[in-house]
Amino acid sequence: MGPGQHFVNAAPIGPPCYQAQYPNEPAALAKVRADIGLYLGTWGLECLVDDAQLAATEIVANAIQHTGTGEIGVDVTWTGAQRVRITVTDDSPVLPRTGAGDLLAESRRGLVLVQALTRAWGSRAAGTGKQVWADLELG
Repeated sequence: MGPGQHFVNAAPIGPPCYQAQYPNEPAALAKVRADIGLYLGTWGLECLVDDAQLAATEIVANAIQHTGTGEIGVDVTWTGAQRVRITVTDDSPVLPRTGAGDLLAESRRGLVLVQALTRAWGSRAAGTGKQVWADLELG
Protein backbone atom coordinates (compact mmCIF):
# COMPACT_ATOMS: atom_id res chain seq x y z
CA MET A 1 0.00 0.00 0.00
CA GLY A 2 1.10 3.56 -0.63
CA PRO A 3 1.39 6.37 1.88
CA GLY A 4 -1.93 7.45 3.35
CA GLN A 5 -3.72 4.33 2.15
CA HIS A 6 -5.20 1.65 4.34
CA PHE A 7 -7.57 -1.23 4.03
CA VAL A 8 -10.31 -2.54 6.24
CA ASN A 9 -10.62 -6.14 7.35
CA ALA A 10 -13.99 -7.61 8.26
CA ALA A 11 -13.73 -10.40 10.83
CA PRO A 12 -14.37 -13.78 9.14
CA ILE A 13 -15.77 -15.44 12.30
CA GLY A 14 -17.09 -14.31 15.65
CA PRO A 15 -18.99 -11.09 16.23
CA PRO A 16 -19.12 -8.63 13.33
CA CYS A 17 -15.94 -6.53 13.47
CA TYR A 18 -14.10 -4.03 11.31
CA GLN A 19 -10.38 -3.39 11.79
CA ALA A 20 -8.28 -0.62 10.27
CA GLN A 21 -4.89 1.02 10.76
CA TYR A 22 -4.42 4.79 10.57
CA PRO A 23 -1.29 6.94 10.44
CA ASN A 24 -0.36 8.80 13.62
CA GLU A 25 -1.31 12.22 12.25
CA PRO A 26 -4.23 14.60 12.78
CA ALA A 27 -5.39 14.22 9.16
CA ALA A 28 -6.35 10.61 9.99
CA LEU A 29 -9.19 11.78 12.26
CA ALA A 30 -11.50 12.59 9.34
CA LYS A 31 -10.96 9.09 7.92
CA VAL A 32 -11.65 7.51 11.33
CA ARG A 33 -14.97 9.42 11.55
CA ALA A 34 -15.95 8.46 8.00
CA ASP A 35 -15.09 4.79 8.55
CA ILE A 36 -17.04 4.62 11.84
CA GLY A 37 -20.09 6.01 10.01
CA LEU A 38 -19.65 3.45 7.23
CA TYR A 39 -19.29 0.50 9.62
CA LEU A 40 -22.27 1.38 11.78
CA GLY A 41 -24.38 2.25 8.73
CA THR A 42 -23.56 -1.17 7.25
CA TRP A 43 -24.96 -2.77 10.40
CA GLY A 44 -28.05 -0.52 10.42
CA LEU A 45 -26.87 1.22 13.61
CA GLU A 46 -27.12 4.80 12.38
CA CYS A 47 -28.49 5.85 15.79
CA LEU A 48 -24.98 5.31 17.27
CA VAL A 49 -22.98 7.10 14.57
CA ASP A 50 -22.67 10.57 16.13
CA ASP A 51 -21.62 9.39 19.59
CA ALA A 52 -19.36 6.66 18.17
CA GLN A 53 -17.62 9.08 15.81
CA LEU A 54 -17.00 11.58 18.59
CA ALA A 55 -15.80 8.95 21.09
CA ALA A 56 -13.47 7.33 18.52
CA THR A 57 -12.13 10.73 17.43
CA GLU A 58 -11.32 11.68 21.03
CA ILE A 59 -9.54 8.37 21.74
CA VAL A 60 -7.56 8.43 18.48
CA ALA A 61 -6.68 12.12 18.97
CA ASN A 62 -5.39 11.22 22.44
CA ALA A 63 -3.17 8.52 20.88
CA ILE A 64 -1.92 10.96 18.24
CA GLN A 65 -1.13 13.63 20.81
CA HIS A 66 0.45 11.45 23.50
CA THR A 67 2.21 8.59 21.69
CA GLY A 68 4.94 8.11 19.14
CA THR A 69 3.09 5.20 17.57
CA GLY A 70 3.66 4.73 13.86
CA GLU A 71 0.13 3.50 13.26
CA ILE A 72 -3.00 3.46 15.38
CA GLY A 73 -5.38 0.53 15.17
CA VAL A 74 -9.14 0.94 15.41
CA ASP A 75 -11.49 -2.02 15.80
CA VAL A 76 -15.26 -1.62 15.80
CA THR A 77 -17.10 -4.69 17.05
CA TRP A 78 -20.83 -5.29 17.29
CA THR A 79 -20.61 -7.35 20.49
CA GLY A 80 -24.31 -8.12 20.79
CA ALA A 81 -27.77 -6.97 19.89
CA GLN A 82 -27.42 -3.83 21.99
CA ARG A 83 -23.69 -2.97 22.17
CA VAL A 84 -20.83 -1.79 19.97
CA ARG A 85 -17.23 -1.62 21.21
CA ILE A 86 -14.61 0.68 19.74
CA THR A 87 -11.04 -0.33 20.57
CA VAL A 88 -8.05 1.88 19.77
CA THR A 89 -4.58 0.30 19.92
CA ASP A 90 -1.24 2.07 20.04
CA ASP A 91 2.37 1.21 20.94
CA SER A 92 2.63 3.32 24.11
CA PRO A 93 2.42 1.40 27.40
CA VAL A 94 1.21 4.53 29.26
CA LEU A 95 -2.45 4.14 30.19
CA PRO A 96 -4.66 7.22 29.79
CA ARG A 97 -6.00 9.28 32.67
CA THR A 98 -9.01 11.54 32.66
CA GLY A 99 -8.54 15.26 33.14
CA ALA A 100 -10.15 17.48 35.73
CA GLY A 101 -13.62 16.92 34.26
CA ASP A 102 -14.19 20.41 32.85
CA LEU A 103 -15.91 19.96 29.48
CA LEU A 104 -15.37 23.66 28.73
CA ALA A 105 -11.58 23.42 29.14
CA GLU A 106 -9.37 23.77 26.06
CA SER A 107 -7.55 20.49 26.74
CA ARG A 108 -7.65 17.33 28.91
CA ARG A 109 -11.37 16.86 28.33
CA GLY A 110 -11.31 14.07 25.72
CA LEU A 111 -11.74 11.10 28.02
CA VAL A 112 -14.28 12.99 30.15
CA LEU A 113 -16.28 13.40 26.95
CA VAL A 114 -15.83 9.71 26.08
CA GLN A 115 -17.12 8.81 29.53
CA ALA A 116 -20.19 11.02 29.03
CA LEU A 117 -20.97 9.57 25.58
CA THR A 118 -20.50 5.87 26.27
CA ARG A 119 -21.90 3.15 28.50
CA ALA A 120 -18.39 2.31 29.71
CA TRP A 121 -14.78 2.84 28.72
CA GLY A 122 -11.41 1.65 29.90
CA SER A 123 -7.87 0.72 28.99
CA ARG A 124 -5.58 -2.26 29.31
CA ALA A 125 -2.03 -3.22 28.50
CA ALA A 126 -1.70 -5.04 25.18
CA GLY A 127 1.70 -6.44 24.26
CA THR A 128 4.16 -3.56 24.41
CA GLY A 129 1.38 -0.98 24.05
CA LYS A 130 -2.21 -0.53 25.13
CA GLN A 131 -5.82 -0.64 24.08
CA VAL A 132 -8.39 1.98 24.99
CA TRP A 133 -11.98 0.82 24.51
CA ALA A 134 -15.43 2.38 24.69
CA ASP A 135 -18.82 0.66 24.67
CA LEU A 136 -21.92 2.26 23.18
CA GLU A 137 -25.43 0.87 23.62
CA LEU A 138 -28.58 1.15 21.59
CA GLY A 139 -31.50 2.92 23.22
